Order: sequence, then C-alpha cells, then structure tokens
Amino acid sequence: MDRVAMVLLLLTLIVSLAFVFLALFAYAPIFCSCVLSLIYTLYLFMAYEEHGVHHAQESENRFWTIFAVLLATVLFFAQDSPIPLGNWSPSLGFVSVVLLGYAMHTWDRMVHRRDLSRQVTLRRNTATSSLTQMTRLVDLGIPVEEQLERINACLAAIDMLYIPSTINNYINLRFVMSKERE
Repeated sequence: MDRVAMVLLLLTLIVSLAFVFLALFAYAPIFCSCVLSLIYTLYLFMAYEEHGVHHAQESENRFWTIFAVLLATVLFFAQDSPIPLGNWSPSLGFVSVVLLGYAMHTWDRMVHRRDLSRQVTLRRNTATSSLTQMTRLVDLGIPVEEQLERINACLAAIDMLYIPSTINNYINLRFVMSKERE
C-alpha cells in the first residue's frame, strides 16, 4: 500500500471512532463523560512517571484501588450506565463497588509480590565475589545462613497476604514491632 492510501485509511479509522464515540456520548452522556475523565486521569498518571506517586509501590496501589472504585461507581451508579446495578439495588451496588476495589487492591499487591519474588540471575564474577565474602563471614564465625532464615521467618510472620501492611501495622502493632526488633 502506498503512503496516501495508508493516510486515508488512518483518517477513516479516526473519523469512524469519533462517530462511534459521539453516538455513545449521545446515548449515555453521564456515563461517557465520567469514563472520559477517568481515561484522562489514567493518561496523566501514565504520562508523568517521574512524579512522586510512582516512587512508592503503596502509592501506586492506592491509585489503582481508587481508580477501580471510581470506575465501578460509574459503571454501577450512573443513570445511563449499561449496568445500572446500583440504581436497581443500592446496597448490592455498594457491595459490588467495594468488592471490585478490594479485588484491584489485592491483584496489584499480588503482581508486585510476584515481581519481587522473581529470581535474579547474577553475573559469574559477582556470584564468586559474593561466595568468597560469605565464606569469609562463615570463617569469622558469623552464622549467615541462620541469620537469613531468621529474617525470612520474621518477614513471613509479619507479612499478611490479604491484609494491607498499613492496616496490619495498626491492628498488630506490638507484634510487628517485636518481630522488627528480632
């Protein structure tokens, strides 16, 4: 295909998508304007990765949880929504919004944990230097493997799978502090 045909095809695609969006906007203006504002918010979040909210995984998790709650609220409670569950039964809509927000929160944490637990392969010279350093520590009488096992046991006792760390720190403050001191 030559360049003119590609440009015409792209222009036709853009115009047809604009007409589909305008048709949806005419059918459901409240729903479409809310979704459009959420898409713009998502664009701003993705475009400015140097912002401080990207420096901590917990802040990103909060963003995705709030985004999911807002999207579920629009989906279930907008008057012209395709799934107006909240208009039919407000309590069922509220429970659905909370469940979707919690599901997003848990999913984002699970993805982050999976990324952290992924095994990293080391270069050969780094691995040999680490091995010689560990051999030196063992020769000095420092039980490195026992210390690592103890640290992992303490972290496993503190880390809850389904409860966020912020809430766990409020509920089990004494237990968390004693494990951190170990």
